[in-house]
Amino acid sequence: MTSKPGPVAGAMKYCERCGESHLHVTPELLDDVHGSEDDFAETEDLKQHMADMLRYREPYAFLNLDDLDRILRWKLRSQHARNAHLHERLTAEMVQSVTETAFAVHLSHGPSDDAAARVCLDMLSTLPGVRIPVASAILAMTFPAHHCVVDVRVWRLVFGERKPPTLGSNHYLRYRTVVACIANTMDWSIQETDLSLWELDRRQTLPASVTTRHSGG
Repeated sequence: MTSKPGPVAGAMKYCERCGESHLHVTPELLDDVHGSEDDFAETEDLKQHMADMLRYREPYAFLNLDDLDRILRWKLRSQHARNAHLHERLTAEMVQSVTETAFAVHLSHGPSDDAAARVCLDMLSTLPGVRIPVASAILAMTFPAHHCVVDVRVWRLVFGERKPPTLGSNHYLRYRTVVACIANTMDWSIQETDLSLWELDRRQTLPASVTTRHSGG
């Protein structure tokens, strides 16, 4: 069953570059929304915070509780409180240990290594209150050149179908493949391309007054 069509209905086609059938997004559509997202400035601030974290903690990279909470609040918005009982189970040692191990896998492999990305996502998803969409947000904010956020909105837009009942690492890899393909045509990072795709769908399907960020955790 297909969902409500996105902003360019009927533009799904097979892409020889990435081997997926997905939305054909014109550069003009993305240019029109790029940088105008409601939370663009907040997203840039969070990415800068994460970049500073990586630099200050060399040769190791990890999140502390405050870092993770910033990402959770950015990703979940109003849903953050709903998962508070899970997040309360997080400890500083737990967060540092899991994120340090996951980030070490990313940094020791090629940025486009799907197997490494799958391992990172699965590791991060062992944290209480963190499922694949939130795990992908952690990677997107920490390594924006190579990762994006998979969720119901972007899945519907890019593939023209309802998201699977549960988004797994395999779904993330499929989505990232498409976003990387589109990003290559725009000469943008994967994360900023993903954010613009999210904004395209938001403008089509929600009232202008609604400003929620990626939904679903």
